[in-house]
Amino acid sequence: MKHVIAFVGEMSCGKDTAIKILEKCANNLKIGRASSSNFLKQNLEMWGVQKNRENLQLLPQLMNQGFGPETFNTALGLLIANQPEEVVIFDSIRFPETLNYLQKHFDLTVAYVDVAPETRYKRMIGRGEKHGENETTYDQFIEQHKGPTESAIPSLKQHATVIIDNNGSLEDLERQVQQFYQQHLQNVLA
Repeated sequence: MKHVIAFVGEMSCGKDTAIKILEKCANNLKIGRASSSNFLKQNLEMWGVQKNRENLQLLPQLMNQGFGPETFNTALGLLIANQPEEVVIFDSIRFPETLNYLQKHFDLTVAYVDVAPETRYKRMIGRGEKHGENETTYDQFIEQHKGPTESAIPSLKQHATVIIDNNGSLEDLERQVQQFYQQHLQNVLA
């Protein structure tokens, strides 16, 4: 059975940075990578639709409304299952249903990256990763958390194997991810 290491957290919490640190810790191992964000972006790009946060949030809803309530989870499951590696890092669970789906189909370890909203907002503005993101006001940022793809994320924290506090420095994050690797993954990945 494939082992999935899922990173969970609200927007701009540092999941990608934590994943890069984990990949460095396990650099001698073959680990796959599956990204719900990349999956959604690729679909929007194929359809000629702008890859902004609103469209990325809307697409899973449209998939489930149009083709059935498990469509998005099934697509993510296939994305993971089609990775050739036995261990796959998955970059974000956003819904309790997705967590349940992944628990049923894979051996799952969950890392929740926790950061205060003010810190996440500053980081989002600084990186400007998605179209128009660096022009977002703090009130708009908070409003985005009410969207269907964001509102359930905090409830997933209770299901985490580990909670990583990313309110501090990069060195603090590196230390916590290395500790997560040593305590929860080193034996699984060996």
